Amino acid sequence: MQNIGYMFLCLISCALSACQTRYGNDRLLDQESLYPGNKNEIFDFLNMRAMQYPEEADFSNRYISFLLENGRREEARQFAERAGNFHPYNGALNLMLARFYYEEGDPSNAREHLKRITQLDDEADEYYWLYARLALDDNNTQAAIEYIDKALNIHETDYRLRDTRGDILLAKGDTSAAEEWWQRSLEIEGNLNVIKKLISTTSRQQNYTSTTDYIKAGLEIDPENEFILNHYAELMRHSQQRDSALSVYSFLHQLYPMRFEYPYQMSDIYFENGRSDSALVWNDKALMLQSEAYNAWMLRTRILERSGRVYEAMNAVRKALESDSTSLEAKNLLWSLQRRATSAQITRQREELKKEIESIKTIQPKQLNPFRP
Repeated sequence: MQNIGYMFLCLISCALSACQTRYGNDRLLDQESLYPGNKNEIFDFLNMRAMQYPEEADFSNRYISFLLENGRREEARQFAERAGNFHPYNGALNLMLARFYYEEGDPSNAREHLKRITQLDDEADEYYWLYARLALDDNNTQAAIEYIDKALNIHETDYRLRDTRGDILLAKGDTSAAEEWWQRSLEIEGNLNVIKKLISTTSRQQNYTSTTDYIKAGLEIDPENEFILNHYAELMRHSQQRDSALSVYSFLHQLYPMRFEYPYQMSDIYFENGRSDSALVWNDKALMLQSEAYNAWMLRTRILERSGRVYEAMNAVRKALESDSTSLEAKNLLWSLQRRATSAQITRQREELKKEIESIKTIQPKQLNPFRP
């Protein structure tokens, strides 16, 4: 296989030597997509040719896209920056760089590269989409709408453009219209991020039928998605299907064993179900992950209180106060437990005194005074 790869590279080299034109370089990209051998060697060779002929802007742009399609984003970014030195006003190249900077959270550089674009035909929708995202990040929803509508006029069936219009409408406070555009986005492509947004908005509106449908759609795409499984567990719990919620949280705990919230939630559900022993087991696991978690210590207090283990409950609520010394809830609970403990102690002392009195009554007079004749 290595010999075949070597022979293929030699053929490519000969072709390039014979024709060092943009056509030859473009043809190289087309041939590579059919080559099933060692891709690292091909990438290295293509990079060498791209660096030898940096003046070929079209090939540079195609090569960057090619790297991105093959999951080599960092190499694509580095090459784009180098190519930018040779083509500072190339529209396609500046658009790629603007996208890189936007995705890396650098809006200033993203805008700088967008400003350099004076003519752009094939990817004008991407240009307007980026400006719309930047305007939305600045909370300028009016400008964002204008930009995204220009993009949609060019490419109305792009799921990202529909998704972004939904984001803008949500920022304007029109949740219903936002959901409509996200649904239109899903008609083009079942994107998981769009589904997550619909899960969030429908659950906030307590539209649980729609939430359930979106959860099912999301789990078909990614059955181990933490965000969606979390919402699924919450939905089960809200509908009083606690055993189903426990199953989902147990699965999440297996996937993410270092997450505090899943054993905590399981402890809370077991407590609601009246299963104090299981509740304590999962509470222990939660506290092993976050030993100073106020809510876990408060839950432990409630579990122990219900089990009649008042002194242990007092120790637990004191731990809660160590985490939040200002909590009135914890202070009141401690005061209540102390009163309960004091009352129990008084009751116990009375019972002991009563038993002692009863035992004295059964003693004969002679037993009371051994010196009496």
